[in-house]
Amino acid sequence: INMPVMSGEEMIGRMREDPEMKDIPVIVVSTEGSKACIERLERMGAIFIHKPFTAEIVRDAIKDILGL
Repeated sequence: INMPVMSGEEMIGRMREDPEMKDIPVIVVSTEGSKACIERLERMGAIFIHKPFTAEIVRDAIKDILGL
């Protein structure tokens, strides 16, 4: 979410506007606690994972993306 040059939210927005990148799945891993921010990211199609996390949480998010 907090990155140099642009925010993670802005990066996802730009990805969604680009025909070649609009369907790329996004998993955001962050300590972000703002419910409003998390909801905005999810509306943009991102899966949100809170830090700290386990390997199983990441595995399950990837399985969801792949439809497994």
